[in-house]
Amino acid sequence: MSVSSKVALYATLPALGILLYGIASILIYPTTIEARVSILSSVATGVTVLFLISERLRESAHRKLDYLNKKALTPALDVGKGGIQSGYEGNAKTLSQCRDLLAHHGRFLRIKLYPKNLLNTIDTAKDAILSYYKMYLKVTEMGYKAMGQAHFNVWAILVILGFMEQGNYNDELLNPHREFLTNLKETEPKLAEGFPRECKKVSESTRALANQIEAFFLDNQLEGFRESNPFERGRLPIERQIAGCCRSLRTTDPFSRRSSCCSIILGLCILFFVIKIAALRLLPFGLFRDGPGRRQRRAVVWSLARSRSPLWLRVSRPASGSVFRCLVV
Repeated sequence: MSVSSKVALYATLPALGILLYGIASILIYPTTIEARVSILSSVATGVTVLFLISERLRESAHRKLDYLNKKALTPALDVGKGGIQSGYEGNAKTLSQCRDLLAHHGRFLRIKLYPKNLLNTIDTAKDAILSYYKMYLKVTEMGYKAMGQAHFNVWAILVILGFMEQGNYNDELLNPHREFLTNLKETEPKLAEGFPRECKKVSESTRALANQIEAFFLDNQLEGFRESNPFERGRLPIERQIAGCCRSLRTTDPFSRRSSCCSIILGLCILFFVIKIAALRLLPFGLFRDGPGRRQRRAVVWSLARSRSPLWLRVSRPASGSVFRCLVV
């Protein structure tokens, strides 16, 4: 049974009790028709009110469950899915925050809005991560001293121990780390024996944490919360951005917003068309003869004067054939 259904039982069970009591009073005790009608109406009213209350309780439980999912369950699940790679002090702090939030705000009408024994599982995973991280720092420090920071890779150690998949780690990279482990057993036997043990604890505790939360999500029809990327809007094509702009303008007032959007687009189209026509339109200006039988026209060119004030100068130049009116910047 889901958590919201358990919360709704606080109103469903009294509704069933009222219904059974009303039916029993009608069948057992001899009463008149008016009394039976009165009992039925009272029972129906009480059951309806309690049914509405149960639905409101269910919705309230869903809202609080979504909040806990966003702030506690999903972060803990991410740490659990990380496995041995989650063995850092920051993840232990995350688990501690999730545990405190669930302990103080994880109940609704005395019903836990998280899996059973989850707090103990979180404590176990947190302690395992902290113990592993201490040995992780010691092994890393000794590896840097023995092989150098440029050549030592702690993930190769975990691959050799069997806590990570080999992937792209070849024998050329793994053989020096095998020699390092052999020397570590001679120089630091306690560390060489304790490090694999702590790795195993972290792997098992994080796997148990992830399995427990995933089973709870499946029973309550939940999924991990993922925050939206604020930069995704900037990567949309320009056509979708224009369509979204027009759609947002039409949301509140369908008449004024739609006409405003259409007028803006229409005005841009008209402006573009007028510029094209003005650039291609022929302007006869100052016809004169240049030789026998040859006609020429003077081209009118508007140029910007090189001064502080934006003055346009009109220049007349002769050109053969047709001339165009343009703007020279």
